[in-house]
Order: sequence, then structure tokens, then C-alpha cells
Amino acid sequence: MALAIQATLSALFDIVATVGDPGVGANALANITYNGFDVSQLKLNGGSSPVVTKMAIENIVLGSGTATIDLTALLGVNGAAVNATGSKMYGYLLQAPSGNGALITVTVGGSNGYNFEGSGGQVQLQPGETRMAIKTGNSAAVGSGAKIMTLTGTGSTDNLNVIFLFGP
Repeated sequence: MALAIQATLSALFDIVATVGDPGVGANALANITYNGFDVSQLKLNGGSSPVVTKMAIENIVLGSGTATIDLTALLGVNGAAVNATGSKMYGYLLQAPSGNGALITVTVGGSNGYNFEGSGGQVQLQPGETRMAIKTGNSAAVGSGAKIMTLTGTGSTDNLNVIFLFGP
């Protein structure tokens, strides 16, 4: 039985700014809400654009301060194997738990590296930070020469929670 993927992505900065002239009194205060970039109900699935047909979710532990992520050997629902070969990455979430000791850097792997953030791109996460990206189709396909992401940090017990979304 094939796994049907439905990913609802939420990213919203809902900012309320209180403005007014303090010399006029409390009645002059007004709230202005900024939320024009709301993608809180973006749904990616087999019928969306982009199409998402595979997902992986893992907790990666950095042994001796390093780890690699092989996009052809991931884990998905209930620990099922996920091989993204031939698929493009359309979304990811990277979360460094607050209990980590220091910065984790996610980069293109040195050998068979996957350019998840464009040529030479990288993401750095301090303990407690999260990064999420939604791609529109410019990602490269995962393959034998493009499949590795490298994690580096300073702690031997630091870890990174990851979610990846893939499609054709």
C-alpha cells in the first residue's frame, strides 16, 4: 500500500504594533497588525504544486560533533525506509533542540553533496532554533552524486530533528 502524504506547513509572523501620540492620551493609541506573508495553510500532497509523494522524519545524533544525512537512506513513518533517489526536495524543517550545547551547521556534503540551499548553501542553528524552507521546484534531484548533507557541531550529544518532503 502506498503512503499518501499531506503536509500542512505553517509559517506566520503575526505582528501587532501599537502606535499613537503619548501626548494625546490613551484614546489615540491604535494597533496595526502585519501578517501579509501568511503561508499557514499551505498544503503539499500528491495533487499540489509542487507534488509531494515522500516524507522523512528523523532525529540525527552528532557523534563526536559530526554526522551525515544520506537522502537515499532516510527513515519515514514508523521507521520505514525512505529512498529519495530521483526525487526533488520541496521542503524541510531543521530543529536544534534547546538542550544542545552549541551551534550546529548543516552544509552540502563534501562527497556526493546535495545542494539543499543552492550552490554552497548552509544553515546554522543555535540550540532552540528552527529553520523551515518551502521549495518551488528549483531543487536538484537526489542521486548517487547528489545525496549527502553534513552536520557539524561541537557537542558529542547534540542532535538535530529533521523533516524532509520530496516529490517528482
